Amino acid sequence: MLIDILEGDPEFGTNSAVALASACETGTLIACDVVWAEVTTAYQPSDAIVEDLAAFGLHFVPMSEEAALEAAAAWARYRACGGTRSRIAADFLIGANAA
Repeated sequence: MLIDILEGDPEFGTNSAVALASACETGTLIACDVVWAEVTTAYQPSDAIVEDLAAFGLHFVPMSEEAALEAAAAWARYRACGGTRSRIAADFLIGANAA
């Protein structure tokens, strides 16, 4: 979603910006270490993107051990249902942290 906004994605950028603004109105926006790493590696130098993320009102909050364990459990359920990924993907980590 952040990359959609930052890159001005023609298909998803506007909806992502609206969703981010709505989320901002309801509480504090946080991003875990996985999101932070994905977004900042897409934009160099990373100092500039960190300032942009702060301008969005986004705060860095590292993932907890509990969230990492939940990601592992979600991945195991995914594999048990026939999922084909062979390693835990960032999406599982991000989802577990959000939950």
